[in-house]
Amino acid sequence: MAAGVELTIDQRELARLSERLHAQADGKALRRQLSAQLRKAVAPAVAQIKSTAGGMGRHTPAAPTSREKYAGGGSSQSLGAAIAKGIGVRSRLSGPLVGVSVRATKKGNPRGFRNAPRRFNDRSFRHPVFGSGRWVEQASPIPDYFDGPLRTGRSMYRLACITAINEMSARIAR
Repeated sequence: MAAGVELTIDQRELARLSERLHAQADGKALRRQLSAQLRKAVAPAVAQIKSTAGGMGRHTPAAPTSREKYAGGGSSQSLGAAIAKGIGVRSRLSGPLVGVSVRATKKGNPRGFRNAPRRFNDRSFRHPVFGSGRWVEQASPIPDYFDGPLRTGRSMYRLACITAINEMSARIAR
């Protein structure tokens, strides 16, 4: 799940810096270092997103029934903990998607709820009632848990990324 909040920095400048790093003798190490600094720049938002998602309900079923075991739904992990586990940061220094992105995986959520990170970020979502064929609308217990921290600290995270890029530029200019 890509964030709905735009935290772009000048991608062409980052791509040029990546090319200059590649030309250096220790370019691989410098690129890894820059990538780590960019991920570190958005780490506070990731920590806040994970804590909000992980704090959602702690209901743990006692023991899965045989039906749940074979259906893949007998997980003892809570839905909030599963969502928090799938949140991560990716930084890319080459290709068409240059930059830093905070992502949430669809897989690994209990009871086969593939789009849980996206659905819980919305105010409400629809789902089928087991065994009845009816659909109901459910309010999200943690609306805006993903986009909120990114939106409120957008300028701070952007500034941290620009600072990391400028520091690396100054380092290779020496």
